[in-house]
Amino acid sequence: MAGTGRRGAARPWSTGVPTREEQREVKRRALVHEAGLAFRRKGFHETSLDDIAAALGVTKAALYRYVKDKYELLYECHLVAMDLGDAALEHGRASGRNGLERAVLTLEKFVVGYISENSAGAAIVNIDALRDEHRAEIVRRRDRFDQGLREFIREGIADGSVEPCDPRIATFAIMGAINWLPRWFRPDGALSGEAVARQLIMFFVQGLRSDASRGRPA
Repeated sequence: MAGTGRRGAARPWSTGVPTREEQREVKRRALVHEAGLAFRRKGFHETSLDDIAAALGVTKAALYRYVKDKYELLYECHLVAMDLGDAALEHGRASGRNGLERAVLTLEKFVVGYISENSAGAAIVNIDALRDEHRAEIVRRRDRFDQGLREFIREGIADGSVEPCDPRIATFAIMGAINWLPRWFRPDGALSGEAVARQLIMFFVQGLRSDASRGRPA
């Protein structure tokens, strides 16, 4: 509805002034983004809240208004990655015409988001650093994404668009390549995130596509 803020909180449309809740959410997202960048650059264990506060130009005390500690920030980074995965699965499921297309569309959307989001890229390689309750939730959501991708590969094998293979091994190989991206990809490097994503997807497609589907667009 017009003139309605986040979560339905009404505010005067004529002023366009963000509510306090909206301002807080913007700052929280900026904090998670900067934390992800720091974790990606220095590593989770080597990064302190002081480092993140300095990058944002605020005091460490200011960060405690939004998070308890850097472990909560890591959890928030993982949530970004999991949300990307959920959106990618939904996109692939809704837009693909066969198993191969559903898998490829899912991977395209996920990889581009994964590369462009510093918070997401920083998260996956540090899953063991999460607190137990957070790790259990993230592992459950990660497994749900893997299962969705495997199901698309199974569908592709059944409809002839994917070469017969073990969907579990195929998914492990694909996600292993994606999860390694933060180790070597640099946003300021010679290749853009979109270019890297296109090349990775090309390799995935060539590995999955059946002989019968070669020559047809994925």
